[in-house]
Amino acid sequence: MTLLIDDMAARRDAAAAGPPGWFEAWDRSVALLSPHWRRDMPYGATWYWANPVLADGCAGLALAFYLITRESKRPVDTVTLTEVMALIKGPGLTWGNIPGRWEDALRGLGHDPENSLDPVSACWQELRVNNTPPPDAPDEFHMDITRRWGPRFLEGLNKVLRGTPVTF
Repeated sequence: MTLLIDDMAARRDAAAAGPPGWFEAWDRSVALLSPHWRRDMPYGATWYWANPVLADGCAGLALAFYLITRESKRPVDTVTLTEVMALIKGPGLTWGNIPGRWEDALRGLGHDPENSLDPVSACWQELRVNNTPPPDAPDEFHMDITRRWGPRFLEGLNKVLRGTPVTF
């Protein structure tokens, strides 16, 4: 069985083939999150139901670091929690309009969000998927506490930033 931390480390290593700053963003995300995952996951950090959300949180954090560092032209280790939170929380921000803002930021950095050959865009294509069931879904979907809700990057970021003692 593959460990969550191993999956995230593999994605970090693959990011080395990406544009400048992409590996560094992944490296910091994995470094910040992995100590908590090693300690608190049952059975030596093997698979459990929240892993897909945590994986999306790690990828979302890496993408947030990338966006902030590329736009501000600063090293990734200078990015603060406040800056990451500003990408997903604040006046006028909703789960409905945040994905468009992130896509606009990617385009502003020269990425085509539809280009699956671009490693940053390929990551974004996975993270922008909205897992919310349609309003006419049966009641059991809406009452299932293990069901995923909302865009994957927002759900994941909210989970890792709320549930992990990340220190920036």
